[in-house]
Order: sequence, then structure tokens, then C-alpha cells
Amino acid sequence: MRREHAEWSDATFGDIGPVGPLKHLSKEALEAAADPSDPLEWADMQFLLWDAQRRMGISDEFITRAMIEKLEINKSRQWPEPKEGEPRLHIKEQPATVVPEECPAELPYAQVKAAADLYALCWQSGEVVTYTPDPEKATIWLNNYSGTCVQEYVKLERLQEALAGNSPVSPGGWISCSERMPDKGQRVLVCVDFDSSTVTPLVKEAEYTSSTFRIGPNTINTTGKPSVTHWMPVPAAPEPETMNG
Repeated sequence: MRREHAEWSDATFGDIGPVGPLKHLSKEALEAAADPSDPLEWADMQFLLWDAQRRMGISDEFITRAMIEKLEINKSRQWPEPKEGEPRLHIKEQPATVVPEECPAELPYAQVKAAADLYALCWQSGEVVTYTPDPEKATIWLNNYSGTCVQEYVKLERLQEALAGNSPVSPGGWISCSERMPDKGQRVLVCVDFDSSTVTPLVKEAEYTSSTFRIGPNTINTTGKPSVTHWMPVPAAPEPETMNG
């Protein structure tokens, strides 16, 4: 059943990522609450939950571990009467979150900003999602995914200089996508712009496919959100130092 639904969902909706199914799930949940006796509403919710989990690349085992941890958190909470209605309004004072020493709660925002930006870009599905720059979440994500998804976060002083100028080939070697594109198959550095006041641009290595830029499993074009605005050839590796004598 899962496989059949996944094939239908991919053929119908394409690579939309987990956010769409989750938003739709909230709508179906309200409809199910209006008529809990309708089995089709329950089926829709289960399909959407499966779809979001699959598109997020989360295994059943991962969900089970998270459920075990969350159950312990829920058991520690106080749930006063009435217990129906909006749960968020009925949770009393909660035990203080235990934060490991290596992940201080007061970790400066600047220290997790880069991780949060990468977190937004590198989901396996290719979906770009919004994020909350929470130090704990950023650190957990880095610990779990740094081996497969995280690439070096590059500062953008040269790009900012480029954006301030009008030349198609700007200071630092950045080339505007509106003026010229790379050759097909060429590997380049690209600036990924989120058009957001909270998410700064990223510099990533990408391959140009003649119509889009491929970054790992993700593809980004020069329009929409996010989009590639500038590119430059990948710098040559530094020459190895030679030992005298």
C-alpha cells in the first residue's frame, strides 16, 4: 500500500518535499475532527503522514525512537482539565529542558546561523523549508547529517561586492546569471539567494545542466525561491608546498 501510494504521489505531485503534505495534513485533521466517524478522512491523514515522512527521508525506526523520547516528555507534563479542545492551552509549567554541556542554550545566534541555512537547503527531497534558529536543533542536525549533507559554509564578502556593482563580471569573479551562463556540465560555485530577510545567501558548488544548477540531489534554477543569481568558475586547488633541502 505504501509503495503504491508513493508511486501515485510522485507521478501526480512530483518532487514537492514534505511541507506540502504536512500542510494538507492539518486541513484533513480539521475535517476529521468535524466528523471522526468518516474512515476516508482517517485514510487521507495516514496517506499524507506517510508521504511527508517518505519525502523527508525519515525511517520508521527513526520515528519509533522519536516517539519513545516524546512519550517520556508527555508523561512528565501536567494535563489539567478540561482535556479536550486546544492542547497548547492546557499544558501547565513544564520541567526545564536538559541541555548537554556541548550544546549550551545560550549559544550565540551567529554560531548556528550557518548550520540553520544549510539545514534549510539540504533536505534530501530538495524542498527548501523555513527554520527556527534554535541552537539545540541546529546542533542535533549537524551531528546527524554533517557526514552526508553539510558542505562548507562560505562567507560572502566578495559576492556582496559583486551585487553592489553593475558589471556582468563583478569583483571577485562573480558572473550574473542574467548576463551569461556556464557551459553544460561545468562545475561552478553558485550563489543561492532565498529572497528572505532572515536567510542569507549561500555559496555552493554545483553542476550546470543547461537549464538548472544541480547541488547534490537538489536542482535550483535562476527564478523562483530559492534561485541562483551569480556563479563563478571553481577556483583551482592551491599548489602543494615544496620542502626545501
